[in-house]
Amino acid sequence: MARIIKEENSWCVPISPFCLLKSYIINTSRLLLKELVGKQKERTKIMHNPISNDILRAFDARDDKVEFIVEDLPFGSPERAAALKEYLNKLDAIQDEVKDLIFENSDFRYEEHGREIFENVFSCAIDEAGDMCSWIDVYEWFCEFEDLVSVALGISAGKGFPDDIGTYTMNIPYHVIAEFSECEEGWSKVENAKKFLSMLYNNSRFAEISYGKKLHDHVVESVDNVMCNHWDFEEFSVWYSYYENMVVTALRTSWGKDCEEII
Repeated sequence: MARIIKEENSWCVPISPFCLLKSYIINTSRLLLKELVGKQKERTKIMHNPISNDILRAFDARDDKVEFIVEDLPFGSPERAAALKEYLNKLDAIQDEVKDLIFENSDFRYEEHGREIFENVFSCAIDEAGDMCSWIDVYEWFCEFEDLVSVALGISAGKGFPDDIGTYTMNIPYHVIAEFSECEEGWSKVENAKKFLSMLYNNSRFAEISYGKKLHDHVVESVDNVMCNHWDFEEFSVWYSYYENMVVTALRTSWGKDCEEII
């Protein structure tokens, strides 16, 4: 598939006011809101066995060389359909090479049901990067999601996974989220955000798991890595739901649970 290469490592976002909540969550020292202004943090995670951008660009170059020439083939003709199939098969072959390379260098290759977990995480990375993207974009999102899921798998290690965890997706009404968004600046806003995170946890499937609070804290931190406007509670809720779903899907797969989770 055609891809547009974006400028590398262009995503650096201000430290989130949600970092202040970590003083409540993990007992770190509190910071004044004004001390956070202008600071930045890295968004992109890296794999333990990183893949160079040069290798990924080489896959992009191979994609670009795959041609779909149909000027003389009428719409609906068997010849055009055959040409399209051949074109897509060539792109799929390149994608399979990329997938195999990333999987062999990922933490998932050491996990029980690791390939199944990887396939879902990789699909999420492609969805988030978009169709018109470079393999660098896909890889960067995969690194984010691999960290999210790998840490969650580590949290669950030796603890099992409940059989009765539902396969629903969080859906918190907008008017509920809007109530938290209507708050004045200052520490009262931080306290309000703390209540918002508590609301997310209580409506998540993490609340049904013995080690769910640790999963929740990890997801909050992971969402913080990708948020652009950290006071946008609606956006935060969407990311949280997406990440919660990804984590629960991975845990169910890891523990051999039947799952038809939709992310």
